[in-house]
Amino acid sequence: MPTISQRGIDMPASPIRKLVPLANRAKAKGTVVYHLNIGQPDLATPEVALRAAHHLDREVLEYSPSEGILSFRKKLVEYYHKFNIDVCTDDIIITTGGFTYFQNAKQVSRYLGICPTYEQSGTSVNIRGHINRNGDAYTRGLLYIAAWPASRFNAQCKETYTRLRQNGKPGKLAMIAVANKLVRQAFAVVAHDKEYIDGFVSNRP
Repeated sequence: MPTISQRGIDMPASPIRKLVPLANRAKAKGTVVYHLNIGQPDLATPEVALRAAHHLDREVLEYSPSEGILSFRKKLVEYYHKFNIDVCTDDIIITTGGFTYFQNAKQVSRYLGICPTYEQSGTSVNIRGHINRNGDAYTRGLLYIAAWPASRFNAQCKETYTRLRQNGKPGKLAMIAVANKLVRQAFAVVAHDKEYIDGFVSNRP
C-alpha cells in the first residue's frame, strides 16, 4: 500500500481545508453559511466565455507568463481606472495563491529567483554561487528596492547586511541576502498568523 512521505505528513493544511468540513457540517444541521471565499465567482459565467471554452482550437495549453497574461492585465488596468486607481500593466502581477502553496521560505525565495545557487563539478566545491533568477524579474526588482531601507531600519536585516559587509562580501550580495531575509520574515508572519515584531528572534532550532 502506498505510504505518504514525511514531507507530505509535515505539510501544513490549507486553512480552507479546515473550514470546508466545518461549513458542511453546519449546513447539514440547517445553519445558513455565507461563503466569503476570495475570488469565488457568484455570478453566472458569461455565455461568450463558455462558447470560447467549447471551441478552443489550441493543441497545447501552455503555461502563461509568470507576470500574467498581458491582455488580462490591460483589462484590470481599465477596471481600476474606473475607481480612479492609477496603475499600469507593469504594476500588476497575477498570482496563484500567495504563501499558502509553499512549505517554507526557501521555496518562496526560489520561486522569486533570489535563492543562491551553487554549482559543483567532480570534487571541486569552490565554485562561486549566484541567484537562480528563475522568478519574475519585476518582483525581484521590487524586493531589491525594498531591501535598501530594510538594511537601515529593519533590525534583523540591518544585522545581516552589516555582518556580510564586515566579512568583505560585496554590497550587492549583501543586499540580496537582505531581500531573502525580508521574504523569510514575510513568510513567518503569514504562516504563523502573527504581527511583525522588529528585532524578534525565534527560539526554534
